[in-house]
Amino acid sequence: MKHSLSLVLALVCLAVASVSMAYPSLSGPTGTGVLPDAGVVGDGLLHIAADAYNAQQVSGLSLPIRLEYGVSKKMELGGVITTGNTSAWNLNGKISYPTSRRGSADCAIGARFSYIDTNQFDRDAYQIYGVASKDFHSANTNLRGSVGLSWTDIHFMPHHNASAFRPFTGLNFSLPHGANVMIDYQFRSNALEDNTLYSIVARIPLSTLLTGEIGFTNMNLDGVTGNSSTGIFAGVNYAFSSEMH
Repeated sequence: MKHSLSLVLALVCLAVASVSMAYPSLSGPTGTGVLPDAGVVGDGLLHIAADAYNAQQVSGLSLPIRLEYGVSKKMELGGVITTGNTSAWNLNGKISYPTSRRGSADCAIGARFSYIDTNQFDRDAYQIYGVASKDFHSANTNLRGSVGLSWTDIHFMPHHNASAFRPFTGLNFSLPHGANVMIDYQFRSNALEDNTLYSIVARIPLSTLLTGEIGFTNMNLDGVTGNSSTGIFAGVNYAFSSEMH
């Protein structure tokens, strides 16, 4: 695990000019590894992503399948169904407010509803968030940084509720040939989770429409909290237009 993390971090140091890609995060909305950024998938585009996730908090592999559709140039709607030894699902939506001024940040607001059922617990959660993303360009580097704030209300079954605000941040380093390495981090809330939520992920275009990814995260399968253990995930995303036949 330590050698694999070192390899991914080494890729970050090689970042050069390229273009970041729209991709459903492991939790659903377009973003970095597991957290949203201010982008959306695009008008009339449908992204279908699936990963095998070795979540350490449950036994065996889980399969989060995500669909994200661009309702307009500024809005996306999507959902996640997770199968395996643990079942989970969520519905999500995001509205982006892109800026036309060079050097200014794009902004977005979004919301999610999620549910998870494991051998240890079951719960549902409501979440709203705001996030701003900005591109930083230099002669050798293309970096997209994001900062945001989420409010999450979790209903632990049968009688315990908890809610909290949590700031989060993400970095997206562009690599040669369209590849990206991303790191994201959400601050811990003692009321909601065992640990801070984080991920490191590398995404590599396999063809014009197909992109693969591999990464590490401690995300719980409902996508809203961090766990004390880290698991590996790997999968692909296929993007196509609703006008394609």
